[in-house]
Amino acid sequence: MKKSMGVIVIFALAGLMALPAAAGELRVTGFIDTAITTDQNMSNQDSDVTKNKDTATIASTRSQIFFNFFASDNLRGIAGIELDASWGAPARNRFVGPSGCLTAEQCGFRNGIDISNFQLKQLYVDFRIPQIPIGNRWR
Repeated sequence: MKKSMGVIVIFALAGLMALPAAAGELRVTGFIDTAITTDQNMSNQDSDVTKNKDTATIASTRSQIFFNFFASDNLRGIAGIELDASWGAPARNRFVGPSGCLTAEQCGFRNGIDISNFQLKQLYVDFRIPQIPIGNRWR
């Protein structure tokens, strides 16, 4: 019994080693961008340029990260996320608009960006059915 079980295990291991390795590939790409802005005499209440106490330092950070998974030529998946952060507010003349943002900088208008902290930019699986002779690819 032990001898036959050993032979079965050896044949099973030899059969598993003969199979091609099914390995996937993961590529991670993206960027992290930080912008810092400093303003002085930015009062929106008066046009007196001699008041130098109105200052603001605002920073924003954006990172986009893409995860590309390739299982084969016929199957791949992509997930892309975006992380945004904006901080800093002027010490004076705080304006709370209908969006709940303190200033235009915190609403993302200065850099032309949105400020949702987490956004799912892309999420899909791209596959092709190899048995169909015509070109086909679905997402």
